[in-house]
Amino acid sequence: MSKASDENYYRQLVATQDVAFSRNLRQMAEWLARGKYAVAVSVEGRAIADMLNAGAHIAYVSVKEGTYLSYDAGIIGMVAKGPHPNAAKVFVNWLLSREGQGFAQRATKYMSARNDIPTQGIVNPKSMRVPGERYFVAANTMEKWILEDQDKYLELAKEIFGPLIGR
Repeated sequence: MSKASDENYYRQLVATQDVAFSRNLRQMAEWLARGKYAVAVSVEGRAIADMLNAGAHIAYVSVKEGTYLSYDAGIIGMVAKGPHPNAAKVFVNWLLSREGQGFAQRATKYMSARNDIPTQGIVNPKSMRVPGERYFVAANTMEKWILEDQDKYLELAKEIFGPLIGR
């Protein structure tokens, strides 16, 4: 069992460390950049990039167990029975093409999932995927463990971390 799935690891972490929570990613990035906390978990994207671009001495660290890939804001949706379904399909096909992903990457400054797009201009080069690194795809709402075990894990998280929320 890895530490990532060992509830005793989290109980010990909470008991022995000064753990804090925030729903505000910018606040978490600032806490890290200013040295209030030495480690931040799940703070990514624009907030960290802003701190790095401002000269903060922070770095991404991947754990040996691997890290996840997330679709974050990269989800494409189409309206069921929309007014122009073929036009929507043409647009989605273009967006997923090399040209479309190049455009999206330049606009968002985040790395495309395509491997054939030049990576210059990425807002935070340290957030780019690294060849040879272990990755797993972030869970989605259709995965078996979420459908069957999510409530158990949510209750466990409330038990372990609940007393810390609102401190």
